[in-house]
Amino acid sequence: MVVDDEVLVSVEHEDGVAAVVRSGELVCLSGYLGHAKTVLDGYESSMEGLAGERSAEGGLLPPGAVGAEVVDRAGRRHRPTGAAGAWVIVLDEPTIGDGSWESGAGS
Repeated sequence: MVVDDEVLVSVEHEDGVAAVVRSGELVCLSGYLGHAKTVLDGYESSMEGLAGERSAEGGLLPPGAVGAEVVDRAGRRHRPTGAAGAWVIVLDEPTIGDGSWESGAGS
């Protein structure tokens, strides 16, 4: 049985599209939409390397969160694209640590 992926959120990059997708019962990060995916485990973010010195990172937002934040190697904070309870970002360098979430209360 072939399962079509439902794109929850996506962002274009030099070589394609990175996305968080629902694939049947699983939610996955895909650095290159339509290619291999990394299964997400709960609300833990995941990363995939892209061509060159870039990476895609994405995940699901926990209940009550209204956004995510990613910290790059230089310590700069970035707001990923978010939709449908998921988020994804492409950075020009690998990211460090886990994404963090912003609650609806603004904390």
